[in-house]
Amino acid sequence: MIEANLKAKSERTVWRIHFVSPGHLDRPIRRIRHGEQEWLRADGETDEAFRQRAESEAAIQPDESGLTLLID
Repeated sequence: MIEANLKAKSERTVWRIHFVSPGHLDRPIRRIRHGEQEWLRADGETDEAFRQRAESEAAIQPDESGLTLLID
């Protein structure tokens, strides 16, 4: 029971807001932002690898309950 509670508290909530325009729904991700942090996609990096890298490096501030990643 204690392990389950600790695990639940250590998980982060992530909201991904992906900006797209009509006709460009499959455009590759180029940039991800969270607050003052910004990541640019590396050459040869897949969309999934890029999202995972940004999520793992993103810092949650003390007044935040999770990550809000703005993707474009």
